[in-house]
Amino acid sequence: MKSNTQTFRQPEPLSQKDLYNKALNYLARREYSRLELQRKLAPYSDNQDDITAVLDRLSERNLQSDERFSESFIHSKQNKYGTQRIIETLKQKGVALSSVSEFLPNQAQQLATAIAILHKKLGTPRPLTANEQQKAYCFLQYRGFTVEIIKMALRKWQKNEDD
Repeated sequence: MKSNTQTFRQPEPLSQKDLYNKALNYLARREYSRLELQRKLAPYSDNQDDITAVLDRLSERNLQSDERFSESFIHSKQNKYGTQRIIETLKQKGVALSSVSEFLPNQAQQLATAIAILHKKLGTPRPLTANEQQKAYCFLQYRGFTVEIIKMALRKWQKNEDD
């Protein structure tokens, strides 16, 4: 009888040229931050200097850019999450936050997103009980919205205002 356990073996170490090609394959599919790409390449090389050299080469040729990654990431997440959650995720992906502030949604955009999320989550605007209001508050807070945005969004949603 065969065992269901699989043994995973470590891939063979790749040359710097093969690492570069592997990185290009990853970047052909989507943008990656430098840290993400470094983590993806790590199993394929024992030499950290090779990975660093590959990442530097990609950056020099503008094939990998944390700024471009940040712009793409923020654009894809801004209709679902607040800036606090987006910023925290970018930190985890190793992106310097000094270069991303220009891509973050402004307060009006965040408010519109929070109201849209409330419409989707709660349906037709109506007065909420204290318990429902607390649940909605916690939900928006989990999504990364600030207290100020949450209070304004709840107030506007209950009054059925879109701005």
